[in-house]
Amino acid sequence: MGREHMDRVEGGYERNNYMGIDNGERPEKANDNLSMRIDIMKEYDRNPEEVLRLLASQRSGSTPVFNIPYAYDLSTYPRSEHYTRIVSVYGTVMKMGLLKFKEVGSRKIDYQEIKIQERNTLYLPRTINIQLQGRLIDSCKPGEVVRVAGVVEVLWRRLKAGLPIECEYSIRALEITRQKIHNKENVDVLPECEFSLLKEVLDAYAPSLAGLRQTKLAMLVCTIGGQESTKDVNAKDRESGSVQERESTLAEQMYYEMQSKNRVSSHILLVGKTGSGKSTLLGFAAKTAVPAVRTTGTSCTSAGLTACATRENNDWMIEPGAIPQADRGICCIDDFGSLRKEEKASILEAMEQQTITIAKAGIILKLDTRCTIIGAARHNTEAEWALQSLKLSPPLLSRFDLIMGIDDLLASDEEIALKNLEKQPEEKCEMFIRDLIEERKKTQVTLSEECKLIIEMYYRRLKEIDNVSIRALESHIRLCEGYAKLMGKTTATETHALMMVLLLNSSLSTKKIWRYTLDALLGSKNMLDAALSYIKHDLLTE
Repeated sequence: MGREHMDRVEGGYERNNYMGIDNGERPEKANDNLSMRIDIMKEYDRNPEEVLRLLASQRSGSTPVFNIPYAYDLSTYPRSEHYTRIVSVYGTVMKMGLLKFKEVGSRKIDYQEIKIQERNTLYLPRTINIQLQGRLIDSCKPGEVVRVAGVVEVLWRRLKAGLPIECEYSIRALEITRQKIHNKENVDVLPECEFSLLKEVLDAYAPSLAGLRQTKLAMLVCTIGGQESTKDVNAKDRESGSVQERESTLAEQMYYEMQSKNRVSSHILLVGKTGSGKSTLLGFAAKTAVPAVRTTGTSCTSAGLTACATRENNDWMIEPGAIPQADRGICCIDDFGSLRKEEKASILEAMEQQTITIAKAGIILKLDTRCTIIGAARHNTEAEWALQSLKLSPPLLSRFDLIMGIDDLLASDEEIALKNLEKQPEEKCEMFIRDLIEERKKTQVTLSEECKLIIEMYYRRLKEIDNVSIRALESHIRLCEGYAKLMGKTTATETHALMMVLLLNSSLSTKKIWRYTLDALLGSKNMLDAALSYIKHDLLTE
């Protein structure tokens, strides 16, 4: 980026309309200048002095910049020493205002305000106002985790008689990027034997709890999720830019947008008495998934779980709840049975359609909720009546892929003593499981013909015994894909389907056919192989 180009951009007629520079004298250049951008990292290698001068002069606007270096990241939100400087902050989009117009000189530009909240659990999280202009309008949705780079400014509040003048910090955004998960280190070398790998992973999951192997396996498989698929194979390629762009009619665009997608998130409900370890499992799950949101059924409302529209300064703002904030992650809801009837009904759409629809004050908006919901509910009755005591509606129960009762799975005193002697550091286990989940999520999985046959035969058996719905079949498919990912395989095999048959057989929502439990079988590979062979023979023999 030469000096002549910089002077022409900053002082001449080619200034960009987006940043509020007047193009009134040369309207024929407006469209050309809208595409003018400066790659900070690329141009810095050529002429660092000019780039630093450009960044230092960013006030009311100039040529749009992108790829702003991470050296501008702040550990906290801006303070007084950051005024007029370029900074970058991370946070969750909590409020999103409507599109407005703002006067800059003699022109009007597109303008929108959002609020982001920092992600921390150590103290009360701070929020900051973000000003979006031009190309950044509608570049994010409520609930998304974003990185905002921009200039720190001050917003003066409306003056009122008898009250002191108040102001707040704001950031005029130059660049917004969605947070991408990067593993800081690769997962250690894992054993090739699936049985050894499974034991190692389950021992590292929630190491403070002894036993509960099948519950830990269920939470791992649900957290990883199934394989995303669409009816149009090229849809994802078009979004990523790998397929050449071509002109399409409005009907074709609507078809691509409205085509149905299979739900890939698996939901799980833990049921047990007080002190059985439900909250410990939820806490560990929240530490090993990104993003993760944790709440309780006693202190949240329907709007707190989903979303709401609020009025602020004569403008409507969208505030996402816990489930939209956990998009592409997990949402842990402790004390799930304490949710009121209205709150339970409000999450039905989020669990099945993976979206939340808001229709209020003329605003019609859909928020993505592609997350795994992990609920924990306590009961004070006998184990066989645990599910009935929760008083959950059939539509809500059918949306949970697994409902695990953990009262009968508690470890013996000998197992607890042995676990304490071999206990692994909690932080090391959290890092190992977190990296494993993020790496396995990226695996692309297909079902083998043998796997499909086992899934079909098990569904037919359940249909004969319990008259289950089609959701039972979809749950089995998702769980098979998630288990194959956990094992690091690209093809779900017959063994993977049989393992998930054992897991579904232990679920409280499924009719128990065999008397096997994974907690007992995972102690010996020979016992597990024998049980899988028996189940296979039983399913394939009519």
